[in-house]
Amino acid sequence: MLSVFVLCVAVAVATAQSPKEVQLIANYSHKDLNDIMNDPAKVKAIVDCVVEVGDCSEPLARPMHRNVKAWVDTMKICSNCSAQERVKIQFIVSQLILNHMDQYKRIDRHYRAKP
Repeated sequence: MLSVFVLCVAVAVATAQSPKEVQLIANYSHKDLNDIMNDPAKVKAIVDCVVEVGDCSEPLARPMHRNVKAWVDTMKICSNCSAQERVKIQFIVSQLILNHMDQYKRIDRHYRAKP
């Protein structure tokens, strides 16, 4: 069940609220994403935003927050994703699971607690 939720969170990140957000995610190179996911402080800042306790100042945080929230509200997953975006989202989620399980669990707890 946890892995299904992780996949949903990952894909939800790519479900854009606006073309600007899609473009923001699409513009990250694999190296950029790798650098972010290897920086525990940046990962925490992004997750803080996603779980609504941070200021969303990390550039990737705001689109992640909005898209996870959209997934929770609509259950529509990645309806407008390109193949490139899906790969990037899958990378982010795999890194959360492999290297930042504590941060992933924060997301899981936060959204499972919502009615």
